[in-house]
Amino acid sequence: MREEAPLNIVIIGNGAAGTTCAEHVRKFSPDARITLIGDEAFPLYNRVALPPMLKERIPEARVMLRDLAWHDKMAIRLELSCRVTTIDRTARTVVDDKGRIHPWDRLLIATGGRPLPLALEGAERATNLHHFQYLRDTRALMEASQPGRTAMVCGGSFISYELAEALMERGCSVHWLIRGSHFLRRVLHAEGGAIVDGIARSHGVHMHYGVEIAHLDMDGDQCRSVRLTNGTALTCDMVALGIGLSLNTDLAKAAGLDVRKGIVVDRHLQTSDPDIFAAGDVAEFEDIWIGGPNLMGTWNNALGHGKVVARRMLGEDIAYEEIPEYTTGMFHQKMTAFGVTPESVGGVTSTWRANAEAESFRQLFFLEGRLVGGVLIGADTSERKAYKEIIRSRAVHDAAAMEALLDPRPKSAANT
Repeated sequence: MREEAPLNIVIIGNGAAGTTCAEHVRKFSPDARITLIGDEAFPLYNRVALPPMLKERIPEARVMLRDLAWHDKMAIRLELSCRVTTIDRTARTVVDDKGRIHPWDRLLIATGGRPLPLALEGAERATNLHHFQYLRDTRALMEASQPGRTAMVCGGSFISYELAEALMERGCSVHWLIRGSHFLRRVLHAEGGAIVDGIARSHGVHMHYGVEIAHLDMDGDQCRSVRLTNGTALTCDMVALGIGLSLNTDLAKAAGLDVRKGIVVDRHLQTSDPDIFAAGDVAEFEDIWIGGPNLMGTWNNALGHGKVVARRMLGEDIAYEEIPEYTTGMFHQKMTAFGVTPESVGGVTSTWRANAEAESFRQLFFLEGRLVGGVLIGADTSERKAYKEIIRSRAVHDAAAMEALLDPRPKSAANT
């Protein structure tokens, strides 16, 4: 009997989804040939740990999760500082920027996203304009954010919040510029935004709403001040951006795969070509809890995707069924988001409850009466576990039951 050749697995992107996939392919297939290609210079590091690193609460060594020796031990061929330029579906190869050809039987695209640039004159040459996506960004921010310096933080996202908090902790004077009416305006009710505003102001952050940077006052390669859309001029030593991501879908588009906002995949994380998978931030996946497509840029989601893709590549009938969540510190409070939000899917309704004195807020999201997600702000966000169990139950709630779920120690009071 003819012995089958080992599978050639090629993974584009060595972040959480890609490296997890490689690890689990090896776990279940000792003979598979695995090539892991990353365009950064580092093996896997923990992006969730970058904010604590920026605050100097942990050293860089604790951010690193894998080293070269681990890849050697796992017999995973790791190509760093390497960018894939072409996917050839007919030849079943990828070509990298060094001209090398990598054959594949199964291919994973886990290319994530890149920070949106500030589309203003002078931004491309401003060396004191910073993003916060990669380890190299964190190193640059640490060097730039010396005590006493003034920083502009732009954006109403989780990233911009983490920048504002970290730069304050590093001794900077921080002006937080938010284009919308409040933080996470597409997700949080205004009362939730007011809670976040109060927390930030209590730590000395200067809050500005309904504004963007209209002009950079450049001195050579340095931005020395900014003019806002309302005419306000603010001097600064640095500008930090958290204004969103552009998903890296170019390779998939060029290869003729289905792409909307992200690379379209089914509940098995397979693209329109069943031998090609997508995972992590770049994957627009079929979310079984909402019965439609979803994009989720969280660490836990990327890890879960990587595990499912590995087993599916090897022939197992498995689908992605996790309920993603994200938890972060918020100065002296915490914030947790779980499941889906109005930003993820249309037709979502919500109910909320705020306690300004306790600096606590909870907002729950419903789709056709079923709980599908929520946001919790406060010292204790542990009730997310109970809420996730209610999501899994698929129980349908009337208005009174929706309101009751806001009570501490929530229990489903669904219609039967």
